[in-house]
Amino acid sequence: MSRSRLLNTMKPLGSLLPEVEGPQTRYQMIEKLAWMAGCAVIYQVLLNMPVYGVPKREFVDPINAWRVLDGSSASGAMVTGLAPIIFSAFLMQLLAAGRKIAVNFNLISDRIMFQNTQKVFSAFLYLLFSITFVVSGYYGPVSELGVALTLIFIVQLFIPGIICIYLCEIVEKGYGMGSGPVLLLASHIVSSLFWQILSFNRYQLTEEISQYEGTLVGLVFSLFSYKDKFYALRSIFFRTDRLNVFSLLACISAFLAFIYLLSMRIDISIRSSRVRGFRQNFPLKLFYTSISPFLFIFSFVSHLLVLAYFIHSMFPNSVFTRFLVQYTKYETHPIQQLRLTGGLFYYFVPPLSIWETITCPIHTLVYVVLLFSTSLYISLAWTKATGSGPRDVLAFFKENQLIMAGFREVSMLKELEKIVPSAARSSALVMSSLCLLAGITASTFGLGVVVASALVFASFEVVMGSNPSLANGL
Repeated sequence: MSRSRLLNTMKPLGSLLPEVEGPQTRYQMIEKLAWMAGCAVIYQVLLNMPVYGVPKREFVDPINAWRVLDGSSASGAMVTGLAPIIFSAFLMQLLAAGRKIAVNFNLISDRIMFQNTQKVFSAFLYLLFSITFVVSGYYGPVSELGVALTLIFIVQLFIPGIICIYLCEIVEKGYGMGSGPVLLLASHIVSSLFWQILSFNRYQLTEEISQYEGTLVGLVFSLFSYKDKFYALRSIFFRTDRLNVFSLLACISAFLAFIYLLSMRIDISIRSSRVRGFRQNFPLKLFYTSISPFLFIFSFVSHLLVLAYFIHSMFPNSVFTRFLVQYTKYETHPIQQLRLTGGLFYYFVPPLSIWETITCPIHTLVYVVLLFSTSLYISLAWTKATGSGPRDVLAFFKENQLIMAGFREVSMLKELEKIVPSAARSSALVMSSLCLLAGITASTFGLGVVVASALVFASFEVVMGSNPSLANGL
């Protein structure tokens, strides 16, 4: 299929998903914030809404540790999370930037067809995810559930995904500000971290001893409730099935490191071609591409984990399955975890503890090479996809009649072709290192802190950009 026919081919399918109309009047910032808060609340309801008809049994969750990063819930209706929306959005942008899809974003009709195609792709992935989870036996063997209950489960997982698509569209159509997936994912990560830190929910550590799920609550409880202080503190400091004190300190360190690195930038001296004596700096941040490439990478890993679970469930005794997927079951009340511990897919998942990093050096080395090389490639491609490449920066300068100090207009492009890709590479390398260290020291919670920090800061920039007077006041 030629690239010029793809959007037209998807047009009839796009009509199956109605479009959200933009607001008739311009909303004030407080109204937009209210809409954004409402969308985030609805999303939290979907995360915690139980699935009807699930038999009472212990879940065996294949992606439990990864759920903080893909916006999903192990026991709620949003088992599929935000990975389909994020993956389809990034993939479509990269295909358009690479001219694999013919689209002119200056034309309203092309923009609408592009958005509809993205929605159809997201809906297809949600349907595929829903079928995969149910057929793989996530809620029990299909032979025991029956056809009717199997279809009911698929529908219950699919509909929340469609609702999420429209929640994102509501935010992006003008009722809110910024990106819908960014808002929902940030709200999920922040709420998950707060729950892991401050939850009063208790679980059985042993047959005789229970522990609070919240790290700080459990720490205080251990100090004042148990006679054996050493055992109690050791369990809360180094427990592996919940966020422990050591991981919490690592999360705080990751946040402080992100804030410190966020302030680093390279200033390009520019002058006006119209006003004599006018000079200022054009900043290129160290995090030039920020967390965007890693959202694409993490969403890809989520898809890979679902595929691994499907292969393991459908063909458990196959030699090919053992080559691709090898699981180890971990008892974590109330949900058992299936963790990848071998096979080809294992090397796409990061090491999530210091012990795993030391004991599995080949896995660590392969993952580091994959992470750094992939992030470098996607960061460079992302500058083209988002209009932040060398030619785009040059076009911005020309539009505002600005010239780089010390360079003629004809030589500016050559200099920008050196500076901008270097900024994208530096962003990828530094962010990769930060994510790697955060994951090793604090598992996916450390990764979640880095991702949430970047998303919250991006949302903050959008809010400040929508209200310059508020930004100036700060």
